[in-house]
Amino acid sequence: MKKHLFLWLGILCVNIAIGQELEFSFVGFDPAYCRTAGYQNGNGVVYASATGGVPAYSFLWTDLTTGETTTNSTWGGRNPGCYELSITDMVGTMITTTVCVDSLNPVANMAVISDDVLGGPIYFTGNAPATVTFENLSLNVPDPLGPDGVIRYYFKPTGAATTETATSLATDFIYTYEYGGVWTASLVAKNINGCTDTVYLSFTIDGPSEVEEVEVNVTNIITNALQQTLLVGSQLNNVKLYVYNLGGQILVSFPLVEGINELQFNQPKGMYIYEIRNEVTDAQVGSGTFMF
Repeated sequence: MKKHLFLWLGILCVNIAIGQELEFSFVGFDPAYCRTAGYQNGNGVVYASATGGVPAYSFLWTDLTTGETTTNSTWGGRNPGCYELSITDMVGTMITTTVCVDSLNPVANMAVISDDVLGGPIYFTGNAPATVTFENLSLNVPDPLGPDGVIRYYFKPTGAATTETATSLATDFIYTYEYGGVWTASLVAKNINGCTDTVYLSFTIDGPSEVEEVEVNVTNIITNALQQTLLVGSQLNNVKLYVYNLGGQILVSFPLVEGINELQFNQPKGMYIYEIRNEVTDAQVGSGTFMF
């Protein structure tokens, strides 16, 4: 049976049925984007609603990190952290809860679409020329409250290639590997606050070298794990050695001169991918793997 509360306001009598206790009908949040500086905004949202008790309801959100408050039921522009909510009905009944807003970090990801290469999802093989479409599948990057035209994606089909950029997740990248070698494609995903993530894909392509007349003697890389060094022989100046892990991530690069190059290599034992590129023309003049 419902109870009734009679409020006499002058000559006006208000009859309010009291049944269900005051409770939250829903409480939730939209995650905030990660930040690199304290002044940046994560654009998270907290929101709630109530039922029961004696309407109408008053809301009080409190940012437990800064002490900032609002009396709205929905509060936007929030950063990661915890927020206390108190809802009070017309007769003073109060309920309280705490909502903690998570942080969303960018996750770079791309899929390979091609009839010219096999394998995946990280390592691919094929024959030159091999045309590849890189489908952007990154997560937690587009900021729905951010401005348009902000560059959020940085793509390179090889370690030394010119960077292509995009502002939209819908942008795919297309590249043809015209020559043989071990190639590493990379995609950097960057949110509006500057948080980044990078994904690497590795392509081993059979075919002619980019510059057939150039020869660089790198077939006998001498490794010394005890002294953490590499000895690399080169027949040319103006070339550069790039070393990658098996995930295709570039670890170090070294300029080479003609003769024997002793290089410091502070990496753990294992197998590594390398390529050597002409610093003037950006042509690949050598590639392969070595054990360290």
